[in-house]
Amino acid sequence: MERGDKLFAAGKYKDAALEFEKAAQKGHGSGPAYYKLGLADERLGKGLEAFQSFSKAVSLMPRNKEAVAKLGDLSFTVYAYSPSHPKRFYDTASAMADRLVAEKAFEGFRLKGDIALFDRKPKDAIIYLQQAMDLVPSSTAVALSLTQALIADNRFPEAEKLGLQLIARKPDYGSIYDVLFAQYRVLKRNADAENILQTKVRNNPKESTPVLQLAGFYQQSNKRELMVDTLQRLLGDPATFPQARLLVGDFYKRLGDWEEALRQYAKGAQESSKDKAEYQIRIASVQATQVGRDAAIGTLETVLKEHPENDEALTARATLLLESGNPPAVKSAVRSFEELVRRKPEDASLHFNLAMGHLMAGEIDAGRTEAIEALRHQSDLNKARFLLANIAFAQNKPGDALRYADEILSRIAEDPTARLIKAESLMSLQRYSEARGELNRLGNQYPGSAEVQLQFATLALLEQKYPEAQQRLLKLRSNGVEEVRATLGLAETYARQRQFDKALQLLSEGAVKTKNVDLRKGLAETALQARKFDLAIAEYQQLIAASPSSADLVRSLGRAYEQKGDFDSAITQYRQAQHLDPANVASHFYLAGALVQSGRASDALPIYRELASSRPNDVDALNNLAVVICETGGNLDEALNSAKRAAQKAPNQPEILDTLAWVYFKKGMTDSAVKLLTGVVSKKSESPTIHYHFGAALARQGAKEQAREELRVALSKNPSPLQEKSIRSLLAEIG
Repeated sequence: MERGDKLFAAGKYKDAALEFEKAAQKGHGSGPAYYKLGLADERLGKGLEAFQSFSKAVSLMPRNKEAVAKLGDLSFTVYAYSPSHPKRFYDTASAMADRLVAEKAFEGFRLKGDIALFDRKPKDAIIYLQQAMDLVPSSTAVALSLTQALIADNRFPEAEKLGLQLIARKPDYGSIYDVLFAQYRVLKRNADAENILQTKVRNNPKESTPVLQLAGFYQQSNKRELMVDTLQRLLGDPATFPQARLLVGDFYKRLGDWEEALRQYAKGAQESSKDKAEYQIRIASVQATQVGRDAAIGTLETVLKEHPENDEALTARATLLLESGNPPAVKSAVRSFEELVRRKPEDASLHFNLAMGHLMAGEIDAGRTEAIEALRHQSDLNKARFLLANIAFAQNKPGDALRYADEILSRIAEDPTARLIKAESLMSLQRYSEARGELNRLGNQYPGSAEVQLQFATLALLEQKYPEAQQRLLKLRSNGVEEVRATLGLAETYARQRQFDKALQLLSEGAVKTKNVDLRKGLAETALQARKFDLAIAEYQQLIAASPSSADLVRSLGRAYEQKGDFDSAITQYRQAQHLDPANVASHFYLAGALVQSGRASDALPIYRELASSRPNDVDALNNLAVVICETGGNLDEALNSAKRAAQKAPNQPEILDTLAWVYFKKGMTDSAVKLLTGVVSKKSESPTIHYHFGAALARQGAKEQAREELRVALSKNPSPLQEKSIRSLLAEIG
């Protein structure tokens, strides 16, 4: 506790928090330790953690007025400033205020007054705040709140008198000037509004904010000459305002007067060598919006040549590079953010930006790691949770997406985006009734939302309620809302009902009408589903002609060739996709798979071996490596190691367990293979490979009749030509 107190006094709040936390643990629930931990968390900007610490302190010290007041004040602040106004914080604030009022404590009357004022109950607020003032007449915060309550109760003469008395007593208390100024403007008493700002300037001669407020008032009043004269107070007194050019430049920038803003920044850079870099960074910020990203990046690079350790310049440059979306620029941005994170490892925003960079570079796992790190340093950074939810969807982990959505909703109960994510997650988890409940809630809140209607249609598709899906999508199209997505959804309803011609016609007409790329992609994908491979190939070729550097489109063309059975053309396309985007592992997986399908498993082996080495946690890479080793007659011990690692990471995936069983079979461990495959097949697998492997293992064990049955099932499930040949050969062998 003593170490914590010293660290807290020295402003080392993180270290102090660690000491107080240790004290709380060693003290078996020490109330004072939790209270001081709350104070440290509050200084660190960790509102939720501070709330939890103060709550524990109050539960352990229910008569401690300081702890009760802190919990009440923090709860009210969270409630008042959170967009969703979470009720539990309101309830806590009210309960703490009631406790304090019962003891006639100043803090209780003050808090009750502030709550009543927020609740738009000015009469109640006045009563409580007046009682607080009677107890502590010198409280500026209470005088300010009472002034606001009197204004809300249409008693402005009393409010004005109280406010002016507060100014006379506390001339540097800026908030009271602002309250009176705002009301003068409402009452159109512009002369009084001007006078109160001039008084604020006179009473605070070393403060720049009052001068800028007065200049802003003149600008809004179309008195440009007075505005310029007011700003000259800053420019003409460099001793008091050494960064006047920066302040004035920012003022003009807010007005959208880019030319004058640039002029002020340029003069500042000339006049102050010490602050030159800061002015150049401001110049770059204007260039980014008014001249062009390249010009801004050039200016920032000039700064970094002279000041390579300037974090602000490095951050601004990296952000602009990231925004460009250009792959080489994105990689450069990632390197910059990595350097910034090394310099400032506790900066959550830097970890978040690095996460975005990794994702844009196709490095999903690295992006996920950085987003988690951002949350670790700032628990209320919900944009990191949104990012993690989207990553979870991309990695087919709807359970994780649901968890992040629930975490957001626990903080902002009615966040519509988080609730949509929750609904989508529940749909992916096949929890359809819960998903419909979430969408009904959103539909009641946002009856005109096209996004909600699209999700309703998606849910209807999943539930095979095709008439409902079609009705919703047709309505959106007829209203001209989200026409492209509605068309894609409507085409999917037809495709799911095997009405491929209807789906293809709809997409073809839409693509011609709108020239929309997504509709043409949908047309190509639907053609693949309909096994109209030549149409799919033609559509992908047309898309690639318009975007020749798109690795995704080239991979899709490869898929079309592969499904057609033209493995040589597929392999050519996958190699081209590798060339276009070497960092994207999808091309490597597709290439290796096509090589195996074409009977060239030995060529696929080094690809899978490299993937398993570079991605040691990738289940598919480990599994496929084991499969190909078995097919090529390689080292079965290596195959067993790889298959076991995959099974450890995905113990419930039938295909993964099947590979492990097949390795057992190849190693002569037939009983182990049969035991494992018995459990896999019992899950009603639709995979011909699993039934083939089970049949082979049973045949070796001597269970010929059961083996023949499994092999016949394998043939009924559309095996590949190569696999069909093996199945028939084994059937002939066992008779």
